[in-house]
Amino acid sequence: MDLHQVFLALCRGLVENLTNMMPPTFLKQKGIGKILGTGSVIHKNPIIQNEVITQYGCLDVELGGHSDSAFGAALFSEAADKS
Repeated sequence: MDLHQVFLALCRGLVENLTNMMPPTFLKQKGIGKILGTGSVIHKNPIIQNEVITQYGCLDVELGGHSDSAFGAALFSEAADKS
């Protein structure tokens, strides 16, 4: 076991935890067809990017440019206000 394997497992576990809390089937039932990834973690970490794309592959996954996580929170807030 080396540091790369530990980091890979940590990244995979992080995204798996998100997937367990919000499975793609649940999101589809709620009418969500797209995931917009914002924030430096997803932009600077290709392992996280690949895991999100792999685990949410049945949804449209868009890595939202170079915006920060506050932009994603604002988008979520705006969408929540409309529903």
